[in-house]
Amino acid sequence: QIAADGGFRLFDARNPKLSHVGKWKQGKFVEGQWNIPLHVFTGHDLGVRSIAFSELAPGQLLTGSYDMSIALWDLNNNTEPLVAHLEHHQEFVHGVAWSPFEKSRIASCSWDESVATLDIRLKRDLPQ
Repeated sequence: QIAADGGFRLFDARNPKLSHVGKWKQGKFVEGQWNIPLHVFTGHDLGVRSIAFSELAPGQLLTGSYDMSIALWDLNNNTEPLVAHLEHHQEFVHGVAWSPFEKSRIASCSWDESVATLDIRLKRDLPQ
């Protein structure tokens, strides 16, 4: 669940009894409430617009926000899941993605009409 407060909540949708209580209609959750999330993440100043899980690095997650930043998360780390907070766009980020071939390569696109590709292993690629 993406929230306007700059955070997001992670539910296990594979088990509906744990993730929500309510009714589904035509494939959409229409009535009821979500149960307690598995994780609640905060790290952005404004709402999260885009989320992408890594297929090559289990537990790695990217978020893009209206605060013009992207964040890299490690869901395997319960104490400090926020790995990096990157601010390299001039307008809100409307897309984030992982490379399907290299687990350290990420991309983001922004309303400022820019696309950025970064290798998260290289400090020179990470904004200071």
